Amino acid sequence: MKLLSDGVKRLLAVGDDLEAIQRVYQEKLSQMGLAHFLYAEAPCAIPSINHGAVPFFLSCPETLQESYLDAVSLTGDPVILELPNRVAPFTVAEAVEIHVPAEKRGRVLNRLDKAGLGNGLVVPLNARQGRHCSSTVFAAKRGREGTAVLAEATHRVHVLTTYFHQRVRQVLDQRPSARPNLLTPRERECLLWAAGGKTAWETSRILKIAERTVKFHLANASRRLDTANTAHAVARAILRGEFVP
Repeated sequence: MKLLSDGVKRLLAVGDDLEAIQRVYQEKLSQMGLAHFLYAEAPCAIPSINHGAVPFFLSCPETLQESYLDAVSLTGDPVILELPNRVAPFTVAEAVEIHVPAEKRGRVLNRLDKAGLGNGLVVPLNARQGRHCSSTVFAAKRGREGTAVLAEATHRVHVLTTYFHQRVRQVLDQRPSARPNLLTPRERECLLWAAGGKTAWETSRILKIAERTVKFHLANASRRLDTANTAHAVARAILRGEFVP
């Protein structure tokens, strides 16, 4: 319990620096044997992470994000499908069991496990009206060891994540609504489609511009927002209030 109480105290004391809040959360998760997390919001009506789950913070490398999307592309994201039905934590495997047809279940679970994402715990969180929010944490170990880590850490993860979410919302709610925009309208538009899961090619078809032009605008947006990739740029743009997904 000392680990949990220390984590809660530090989250409450760290101030209004969102990146510092994230670091405390990640540090405490790591001490529980959890390697990565994804804190995201999604529209209620959208059944797939490819079409609406917007990452605010994520510690998963981009390759792991792609592996997760590849695994759930067979059926749509079971976590997003299950979120409306839950208030207590549940595992990714449970969501797969409920929402993935039996004939595809093994393939989805194998893909997730191969990527190191087979042992995931989802914590549903309160979100803005018409949206769902959650933090999904993934065990560092695979197989039965990872399952045991999740089972042992569930209560602590639930409490810690609730405080993490509370601190993030406090900071965001205190920020002025009127803030100078860093992005051009076209950069914002390209990022908005990226937030909805569209590729550069798909966005180019929608906006009727060349794919290389979309990539140019996305690269410029990442540079202006001082981020390493498009996913991070989307997250920072939302946090800055550049757009609402």
